[in-house]
Amino acid sequence: MKEIMGDHIQEFGKILDYRDELLRTNPGSTCVVKVVEPNADSRPVFQSFYICFDALKKAFQHCRKCIGLDGCFLKGVCRGQLLVAVCKDGNNQMLPLAWAVVEYENKSTWTWFIRILKEDLALGDGTHLTLITDMQKGLFVAIQDLLPVVEHRKCARHILANFSKDWRGLQRRQQFWRIAKSTFESQLRRNIEQMKLLGPTKMMDKLMYYNINYWCKVYFNTNVKVDSVDNNMAECFNAWIMAARTVAQEQWLKAEHHCNGFFSYCQYDESQNHSNTYWKDIVEETANIINTADFTSSHCYREANKVADYPAKLATKLDQPSLYHRLEHLPSGAKCPYVLDRMRLPSIRIRYDKANFFLLVKYVAC
Repeated sequence: MKEIMGDHIQEFGKILDYRDELLRTNPGSTCVVKVVEPNADSRPVFQSFYICFDALKKAFQHCRKCIGLDGCFLKGVCRGQLLVAVCKDGNNQMLPLAWAVVEYENKSTWTWFIRILKEDLALGDGTHLTLITDMQKGLFVAIQDLLPVVEHRKCARHILANFSKDWRGLQRRQQFWRIAKSTFESQLRRNIEQMKLLGPTKMMDKLMYYNINYWCKVYFNTNVKVDSVDNNMAECFNAWIMAARTVAQEQWLKAEHHCNGFFSYCQYDESQNHSNTYWKDIVEETANIINTADFTSSHCYREANKVADYPAKLATKLDQPSLYHRLEHLPSGAKCPYVLDRMRLPSIRIRYDKANFFLLVKYVAC
């Protein structure tokens, strides 16, 4: 069992050393270990662990000020929960800002987490900031206390899940999303009237129990320029680290650090006369990284590249890795964009995810 799950006693004993190493190798980062009073053996007992890297602090300065907060369970020997703060970068990809390992998800732990996050990201009183959360009551109170001016949205998907416990049906679900995504008041009133036709009065009372100002687009603040009605960016992050959530504490923190920090870029210089083995060497090097790493990769693609966009949609349908290194091997939908994109600067970006591995390699000399 120790070989599979790790020795949690030994792992917890290295927490402080791991914190010191993180701070040494990542200047400007924040790493906080919270312990409680010593036990009978005169040894402090671990309670919480918080991480926010300096690179993520700087990256947030160039992102829209909309943060998703969420918690998920750790599935290792010692259990516990993970609190995360996630936003979207300029490429509309999820960007984890900070995370913390705590014993429970409640008002106390969320207050501790948000207080440190507030200082790291210079959030102030929440002016021109939007937070998207689930229905956790302790989180709601913590936000009101620490960020009184912030725009607080509640995930419409969680509200729908609670509403559907008593009032199910495809039509009601579709009409709920029409209400949530209404962009002006007359449209909202019309959608609410249509919802009333799908059930008795108590059905609407159940729906209006959840303050519509928190989950309907009509009432969103337009300063942030984010119209999300759900907290999918945080939920996706929790699903992305599913495998890492089952290992021992220090191993999990290392895996989290590795998954968030490792991006490999390979670029091609048109001024050089590369042989036909140029991309083959890149494929072999990439394969070596994947085979020796302790995590699973999903697919490789070039950002804003139509050549990669089409086959990337097929990535989750693959049962095994697929390598395309000749034009005739590409899916039909990718051949035309490839020809148009042939003369542009190509690059390969490796993104690590829980989905199947998909690799697109451009064969330059056709």
